Amino acid sequence: MRRKLAKVGMLRVMLVDASDAYFALGATGYAFVRGQLALLLVMLLLAKQLDLELGKVNKFG
Repeated sequence: MRRKLAKVGMLRVMLVDASDAYFALGATGYAFVRGQLALLLVMLLLAKQLDLELGKVNKFG
């Protein structure tokens, strides 16, 4: 389970790095907002997946 949590954590770090790089490239206005919304959606999906995984672990644990 720890490995799975670490994997999700790594994904989140990679996503944050990607958004920082995107911002550093000088993306402005609508494109930046759209990128942030897409990032937020991915983060929410990851969080939901993590909740499901933790729920499974709690049921069997």
